[in-house]
Amino acid sequence: MRWTNPIELKKYKLALRGPGLYMVGKPRVTGTSLRGNGQSDPYLLENWPDGMLPLYVGISLSYGSGMRGRLSAHARGKGSKFLKKELAKKERLYFIQIIGENAAEYEALFIQLQNNFQFAGNIRNEIDRAAKRRYEQRRAKISQFERDYYDNLDPRDV
Repeated sequence: MRWTNPIELKKYKLALRGPGLYMVGKPRVTGTSLRGNGQSDPYLLENWPDGMLPLYVGISLSYGSGMRGRLSAHARGKGSKFLKKELAKKERLYFIQIIGENAAEYEALFIQLQNNFQFAGNIRNEIDRAAKRRYEQRRAKISQFERDYYDNLDPRDV
């Protein structure tokens, strides 16, 4: 999977539409700009921008405005409260994206890398949300008979 090249958050209208994974961050060195490195990394995926301090990772599962809609909300101060505070400090924020519904599963994995600096804007437990999403996707693919069967299993019999 490949990240798009970084774009300033204020140019959110250039964002891709549809489902996927996006990340908002800023340069580690104030006054510099960000660009993808074109390389592949087993953890950061392909085209990670060197020098980026990731502040927020998010997803959209919408096939409509999708990620563009989410990034629009963040850029206008209507999304993450953390990003709203960063924008109020006149921080120069950038976003990168990976298109596709499957990319959304990486959100929880990136948040596991959270420390005092990375993803300071993410406050929800995305592992539980990702598990619930996966459960609902699987459940939608089984018959009503199978749902009834599994719903009525007694955990003491397992």
